[in-house]
Amino acid sequence: MGVIRKDFKRGKELVGKGHISRTDFDKLEAEFTSARRAQPGQTGFAVHHTESPF
Repeated sequence: MGVIRKDFKRGKELVGKGHISRTDFDKLEAEFTSARRAQPGQTGFAVHHTESPF
């Protein structure tokens, strides 16, 4: 996650300066968001395990 976070922060700076396109930044943002959601402990949502009685 560390590299993805750094890429996102750097992309935020570069898109503001016009060095990368908004489309490229949107891709970085989507990757960053997906990575955050993939880490259950980092999302703020509780992870529950339920078993069926069958």
